[in-house]
Amino acid sequence: MSKEQAKALAERHGYKLRRVAASAAHPNGYVKVTDPDGSETKLPNWSYTLLWLQQRIFKSKY
Repeated sequence: MSKEQAKALAERHGYKLRRVAASAAHPNGYVKVTDPDGSETKLPNWSYTLLWLQQRIFKSKY
């Protein structure tokens, strides 16, 4: 559920999301978030991604 919500929220506000598979540095993989300005952030899962997006989007409006 949070995956679909995160993707919908990101699409509405110009963010891009990509799930990255497991690697030696990140054994469980991560979600890569690209801001509209081009900066990137790595988050551990879709739930954290949804919370992070909500904080970034709604904090910047007020």
